[in-house]
Amino acid sequence: MADIAQPADAAGKTTAPMTAGTVAYRFGPFRLDPRAASLQRGDEAIALRRKSFDVLLHLVRNRDRVVSKDELMGTVWADVVVTDNSLAQCVKEIRDALGDEAQEIVATSARRGYVFRADVTEIAADPPPAARASANRPRRAGIFAATLAILGLSAAVLYVELDRGTPAPAASERLSLAVLPFRGPAADDYFSSGIATDIAAALGRFPELAVASPDIVAHRAGAGASPRDATTPDVRYLVEGTVLRSPTMIRISVRLTDVPRARLLWSQTYDAPAAQVLAIQDAITSRIAGALAVKVANVEEKRSASKSAGTLEAYDFVLRGRERLAHLNRTAHSEARMDFERAIALDPTSAAPYIGLGRVDLSAAAMGWTEDAEQAFRHAEDAALRAIALDEFDPEAHALLGRAYARTGQYDRAVETLKRAVKLNPSAPESYAALGDALLWSGDPAAAADALETSLAMDPGRSAEDLFSLGTAYLLTGKNADAARTLERATQRNEGNPYIYAALAAAYAASGRPAESRAAAAEVRRRNPFFDADEFGSLLRDRAQREALARALKSAGL
Repeated sequence: MADIAQPADAAGKTTAPMTAGTVAYRFGPFRLDPRAASLQRGDEAIALRRKSFDVLLHLVRNRDRVVSKDELMGTVWADVVVTDNSLAQCVKEIRDALGDEAQEIVATSARRGYVFRADVTEIAADPPPAARASANRPRRAGIFAATLAILGLSAAVLYVELDRGTPAPAASERLSLAVLPFRGPAADDYFSSGIATDIAAALGRFPELAVASPDIVAHRAGAGASPRDATTPDVRYLVEGTVLRSPTMIRISVRLTDVPRARLLWSQTYDAPAAQVLAIQDAITSRIAGALAVKVANVEEKRSASKSAGTLEAYDFVLRGRERLAHLNRTAHSEARMDFERAIALDPTSAAPYIGLGRVDLSAAAMGWTEDAEQAFRHAEDAALRAIALDEFDPEAHALLGRAYARTGQYDRAVETLKRAVKLNPSAPESYAALGDALLWSGDPAAAADALETSLAMDPGRSAEDLFSLGTAYLLTGKNADAARTLERATQRNEGNPYIYAALAAAYAASGRPAESRAAAAEVRRRNPFFDADEFGSLLRDRAQREALARALKSAGL
């Protein structure tokens, strides 16, 4: 882009002066673009967390004057109470990014605040992605090419095409998109699948898209079936990919297909240093959103730009931990905990390993693998708060926090937090499942059933714990036959949870099936000789519901 004070149109005429939304800033070798939420040095993109970017932007906009700590914290953390340490960490990250060890660019004013001292020139910002897509459509040109240039990646664009004159979808419409598990060497299956899952999660943040993740697609396919054949007829777009890597380089090839018309919309191969794997994901997300002409709000771009670059080794540990966490046994979970702890040691700025640790703690408490369940719940809550401090827009972090709140009796906070998680990613079945769980224990089993049904409609392969919650919600709303069918599905997962059999025994008893009720009760005693019916319903806030559940259990012989 030319360094101009005012943009010119195609005929070379000067347009109106730039407004605040169209201004970018240049100082020294750096370029700061608020609209794209990017900091560049030449063609190199410099990673900054969202909050650090916002602190830098406020300092640049208020250059040559002392900006107090209170002003910065009130502007950047308007709705959150934080300590001075959060601001100090952001300033340190900014100085590291700018190579400002001598503090000549961002200077400290003792006991007052900070002042930005570099000479700044205002220049024209890049247009927003929707405008770029609209402008480029008649020329059938590549969308988001600037993103790739910023990342400095070597990429071969094979094909991009959008219909001439096709309008961008209305905000009220959600385009259905499925992300298949990415393919790669068998030994790297966890890695390629993990990358596809993270890309699906990032796409799920766009409210215009209804995204089926690789896990959902795989569950629909079943063992031995082709994931591509498992996509439902209503899926409009399909994302497929392959991943190859060496110790120093990574190659990710992705293709986007319009399924009803069997038409390739876009395909690209990314070759880059392995350490840029997360930046590549962001570029893929932006390109797909652009190819679908999704109108992305500025805040959505900031979310994508705020991810920590991390390290490949740390990310590898996160993906290994997630894969182990899917196996419900103590050994796998202990190994997963070590993986997440190693990832944190290598990259303490990433939210993902904290989320993983919190999930390990919740699982340990639910399965009785810890002597102090309350402490495990507190650890999960702490981990979720750490993750949110690093990325306040991560829906998985909010889902984890909501589950921890529900398990510690903070029901209203749990429901509020989980509604936030759903809003952040309306395509994430985990958020709906966690919301249903919280609504159940908070005393609204009908709403809980709605949320859990939504989760299972998105992902039929949800955990036995989610099926247990749905079955219990049915039981408390008098849908005894539905409760029995749902809890029978949960027992087929063979996850060893005695509480599932207890609820099933109660559902059988309420449905007039005494023989099956006695058999389920016997299974409870076999799995847990010390089962306590009163303790079983203790999480329920509503006393009448606790008593109803206790009566159902006693009628089953428990």
